[in-house]
Amino acid sequence: MQTIKLKLKTKSRIDMAIIAINIYNHICGIKLNSTQTTVLAYFMVYGFSKKTKDLILRSKILNNPISIDNILSKLRKLGLVIKSEVGERTNRGIDIMCEGLRVDIKDSLGFIIKLENV
Repeated sequence: MQTIKLKLKTKSRIDMAIIAINIYNHICGIKLNSTQTTVLAYFMVYGFSKKTKDLILRSKILNNPISIDNILSKLRKLGLVIKSEVGERTNRGIDIMCEGLRVDIKDSLGFIIKLENV
């Protein structure tokens, strides 16, 4: 098997997450606009919390919490955000990343993509 190696430097963990999301979405045939991708990147880096939603609003990526909820709804429909297992004391799960994007964004991130001609 031949390999292609690419090295890319990013300015921030958000930029790294955006690139990872774009690669994943391209391979899976999922289309997101840049705002949706950026919002997903924030949740990927900082987790699903009220603090992350506040950060998205403070960073002026979106103007109101309803917009965040609308994007989260679309991301759930596309399968990029899923609900965790229902807890014993709650009647619904919490949002988590889909398995393909559930990575810890730190200093570096590698990809293994196997392309087969069938």
